[in-house]
Amino acid sequence: MLALLAPCGVQAALTPHAYALVIDSGIALTMNQEYTAVVSLLKAHAAKEPSNPLFMFYLMHVYQVMMIDYETTDFKREFDSCALAAEKGFLKRAASEANNPWINYYLGNIYVTQGAYELRFANYLNFSKNILKGVKQLKKAFEKDTTLYDACIYLGLFQYAKAELFGWVTFWEDDKDVAISLIEEASKKSRYSREVAEEILIGLYGHRGEREKASAAAARVKERFPGNRAVYWLMANIYLRNKQYAAAKTEFDALAPLVNQIPATYQYNYISLDTYRAKVAFELGDYGQCLALCDTVLGRQSGDERITPFKDIVRKLKKKSAERKMQP
Repeated sequence: MLALLAPCGVQAALTPHAYALVIDSGIALTMNQEYTAVVSLLKAHAAKEPSNPLFMFYLMHVYQVMMIDYETTDFKREFDSCALAAEKGFLKRAASEANNPWINYYLGNIYVTQGAYELRFANYLNFSKNILKGVKQLKKAFEKDTTLYDACIYLGLFQYAKAELFGWVTFWEDDKDVAISLIEEASKKSRYSREVAEEILIGLYGHRGEREKASAAAARVKERFPGNRAVYWLMANIYLRNKQYAAAKTEFDALAPLVNQIPATYQYNYISLDTYRAKVAFELGDYGQCLALCDTVLGRQSGDERITPFKDIVRKLKKKSAERKMQP
């Protein structure tokens, strides 16, 4: 594969297009959760072109996806190292490529990604600083090139978040529609971010109660990447929030064999999935299945303190299920 993906020489203006085959392959491997393969691919190219920040940028994203997928911080050092190397590389390029919108896009993307990481751990100050810094760069990118639809995803998300924050003001609802339109456009016209845009749209459609649109977007992603765990998680939780337990069960059941592919070291997803499956089984009146799943969760060992609430939930579910099962 590496022989087929030999990179072109660095152009005067750095754009991703000369490396499209590498990037497209990396995105597909990441969406299929083939992390070892994509890390090897990008590291090999980074070694060939150490002054090119593109490969560090995409490695940063792979480590981010791994941390989210595995619910861990184990790859934080690699994430930070790649983000820093990519940022330095693009800032160095910015001095000589002031009119290159891709430099602004990549810098903005790095800052937004770092902000999103901080949000996971409620570090709101660092989150705000990075997001604002990133949006500033992304706006510059889109002002320089209004066909750079990759930037629309994050600009749309930022606009949606603002509208959500100030939702008590009626006209902000219109901004949500504009934000969704930006991300929808990115899902159709962006060169390297269509998959990300589709996944974001699933979550936003679900948040707005547009379940048919969410399901359609999920079906498109599943068709291309049938083993992608994130899509099943998103749809299952959308159905669960809306008490569509049969539909949620279908998604969770399809997700179970995919979660089993996660290294056993990372128990959080195993435990959280079976807790949700137990809840769904209880709501559907399948108390035997609920009890079996509760026992599975309680039998798992993990030092992760985030597991405690799940075990508390299944203890209550187990008690209720046992009582219901005894009833005539």
